[in-house]
Amino acid sequence: MSTRARIGYKVPGTEHIISIYSHWDGYPSYLGKKLLESYAEDDKIRELIDMGDISIIDANKDWEGKKFPKPQPLTYASRGESNVWAKVSESLKEYCEEGTSSYAEYIYVYDEGFWSCYTCPNCVLTNI
Repeated sequence: MSTRARIGYKVPGTEHIISIYSHWDGYPSYLGKKLLESYAEDDKIRELIDMGDISIIDANKDWEGKKFPKPQPLTYASRGESNVWAKVSESLKEYCEEGTSSYAEYIYVYDEGFWSCYTCPNCVLTNI
């Protein structure tokens, strides 16, 4: 069973959040930890978001089973899927609604150097 999540960053000077979907292991003790460890800088999180929706944040193999030199995000675009690019939410409330509509259990927001995690559907702030 998957633990779905959305990963997003707040656009500086606005309330907009740009986000992607993540299918596997979205719980804070896994995905939250990976975000804190490997995506703690603006350029890194934007690189991740620019990849589009992901299956998992640190896959060891591609869709055909070929081993990666090091773990990396496994994107749906890499297997030829379309309509997997980032979505823009106008506010945290809308982002929470987007999380709920994509069956996410958690949504993550990167804002001015800090990660926050909220549970869905009630958008309650939780610890990473």
